[in-house]
Amino acid sequence: MSSKRPPTADAPKPPTTLHPTTTISPLAVLTGTYPVTLGENTILHPYSTLTSTTGPITLGRNCTLAEMSAISASSSNPTTIGDNVTIGSGTHMTGANIGEGSVIEGRVTIGEGAVLGKFCKITAGEVVHPGEVLADFTVVYGDGKRRVNRTMEGSGEVREARRKGVEGECALARRLIPNAAAKWG
Repeated sequence: MSSKRPPTADAPKPPTTLHPTTTISPLAVLTGTYPVTLGENTILHPYSTLTSTTGPITLGRNCTLAEMSAISASSSNPTTIGDNVTIGSGTHMTGANIGEGSVIEGRVTIGEGAVLGKFCKITAGEVVHPGEVLADFTVVYGDGKRRVNRTMEGSGEVREARRKGVEGECALARRLIPNAAAKWG
């Protein structure tokens, strides 16, 4: 008996709309039959995965999807990620709507149909439950606790600094990560 795995057919390549400044690592994976749209300066790190087999996926401008993160859509909930969103390593989400400026740290799980408002922060290892709706500026931390980030909420300067920081992060990643976007476009 052979210990080798049986060969598998290649997963389908999704229809894509990629901004010319999108960077996709050669080790990132996009599969599915529904559209995948990636905005200006969006970065897909190595081993990140987008799966659109049951619905469309859209990432806005200046988004970062870190290593080993997986985003998928569901038949009842497309996945939409707003501008200037950072998604940490090992995060998994299905059919979620993420508001602009949000930060999702590593190893976070976001359930199907969850909605995050603008400038939310989900700290490492936390869970946003299926169908849960978080108001703008919500922070999820410490074993499921929730609070409002009053500093971010009350200061346009802080939000602008966050936007500029994300733009800088994306610019640096574009220089460091080899770009295989042509393979998908």
